[in-house]
Amino acid sequence: SYDQSGNDYHATVYGDVFLTDDHHGNAESAYYFNGDNDESRIVTDSDNMDLSNRSHTISLHVKPDEAAYGHSHLFGHGTASGNHGLHSRFQGSNSILYGFWNNDVGVSQPFPGSTDWHHFIYVYDYDNNTRSVYADGILIDEPNYPGSPYQGVGHLVIGSHVYDYGGNPDPWYGTIDEFIVWDVALSEEELV
Repeated sequence: SYDQSGNDYHATVYGDVFLTDDHHGNAESAYYFNGDNDESRIVTDSDNMDLSNRSHTISLHVKPDEAAYGHSHLFGHGTASGNHGLHSRFQGSNSILYGFWNNDVGVSQPFPGSTDWHHFIYVYDYDNNTRSVYADGILIDEPNYPGSPYQGVGHLVIGSHVYDYGGNPDPWYGTIDEFIVWDVALSEEELV
């Protein structure tokens, strides 16, 4: 998978991940994860993506399968240790987890059971110490104040959680499109 940002965070596709239609209907422009293979994920070739002690914004369009409403991870970064493992998953059909590993918050799932396209944005503002999740442009719940800042460095993983967690026990089921990471906290006005 080619990083179009120019930052050279190219990635390798593993397992049962296939090109499919994106959220605009363009053929072979998004990735479908069937979740049945514990190696199904996309992993950056570089292990030095540094989001430690700084703000970030992560944006992605997702079209979940019904099976995604178990404990399916959308993405992971860093390592499996406290405040070093950024990750998000659907936590059943009622909430979405946005975590730093042992420093997590669950927000309400605004589209329980939906298999339609939705746009999720995760914003961590280091200076104000807040985490926020937006769905289709609307803030979900109030911003959360994590106990400690995110301190992770490592591979970015799409369709799974952090790279070194020992396989992929909670893979993503569905399609992911336009996955973007910024090393700043975009404002609510910039998100619209």
